[in-house]
Formats: sequence, C-alpha cells, structure tokens
Amino acid sequence: MKKVLVVFILVLCSPFVYSKNLDQSTRPQQLIQLIQQREAVMKDVAAFKFNRGISPYDAQRERAVLSNIEKQMGHSKNSAAVLVNAQILMDVSKQIEAYWMDYWEKKSH
Repeated sequence: MKKVLVVFILVLCSPFVYSKNLDQSTRPQQLIQLIQQREAVMKDVAAFKFNRGISPYDAQRERAVLSNIEKQMGHSKNSAAVLVNAQILMDVSKQIEAYWMDYWEKKSH
C-alpha cells in the first residue's frame, strides 16, 4: 500500500513541482490539500462501490474514460503523456478502493 501511495503522490505532485505560477512556499500546502481531497473522493467512491457490490476493476469503464480523454486531447503532442498519467491515476485509485473495500469486508465479518 505504501508503494501505491508514493506513486499516487508523485503523479499528483508533478503539475505543482513544475508550475511556475505557484509561489514556492505555497506548493506543499496546496499539494497536501489536493492529496487529502483526492483520498476522500477515492474513499467515497470505494464506499459507493462496496455498498452496491461493484468491483473497483472495470476495464470497459477505463477504456471509455481514456477514449474520452483522447478525444479531448485530439492530436496534441502531450496526449500520450496525459493518457499515461490518467491510466496511472486510475490504477492507483483502483488499488486504494480495493484496500478500503477489503478493509470493510473484513471488518463486517
């Protein structure tokens, strides 16, 4: 789980690390807030799926999300990088959702 969180943080951090629009002193605070917000959303999504018996793994949904991103990006030179980042975020999200679902499943028995 720790490795998953490290990858997630690195992916989430990358726009802030390279952003020239943010003051150096505000980056860590904003990053921490974004990580906390993202974690809360993933936990909420996990709860939704857990309560409805939905698996965190849905290849068809992932293809639809990536296809939508690809359409929005068009033939941009950054489209491949955006798609890779989106896939990484989805992979990490699935693992975190699976963690919470497994935790709640064990707790309910």
